[in-house]
Amino acid sequence: MAIPSHIVTHILNFYDQFLPPMEIMIPKKLTMFECTVTLYSLLPFQIVFVKIDDRYYLAVLQQSEQSNISTSIDSSQRCSSINEVLDPTSITLPQIQRVKYYQLPCRTYSDLKCFFDESYMCLCTAERHANCFKFNHNLNLTCQHNIH
Repeated sequence: MAIPSHIVTHILNFYDQFLPPMEIMIPKKLTMFECTVTLYSLLPFQIVFVKIDDRYYLAVLQQSEQSNISTSIDSSQRCSSINEVLDPTSITLPQIQRVKYYQLPCRTYSDLKCFFDESYMCLCTAERHANCFKFNHNLNLTCQHNIH
């Protein structure tokens, strides 16, 4: 995998099953030849996604909280777009009808870890079920201050 010029890290904490996850976004510009990124979070978290260009990667999935985590990103952790893993007929359905088919990609592709659509991010469980949650792909990364 080529070293990107920047990444966006999404750190998610599912603190309440009835509320959307708390999300921390960390944009990071990588310097030339930088291939390691270190992040710190004082808040507990369960999931970390890294966005490189227009692709998402599942970097961390914690069952129990750990204080120090080291991980690498490779192509096996890439989250597929729903357009890649659902049949063309189902893709054309309105989202409200389409989501009932979101169990199929996890069952069809045994190595699939995650996939997403315009509103959801879905994780494939060990039992090959899709566990989907609202995910904001369009968070504003515009700098609020003009500091140079």
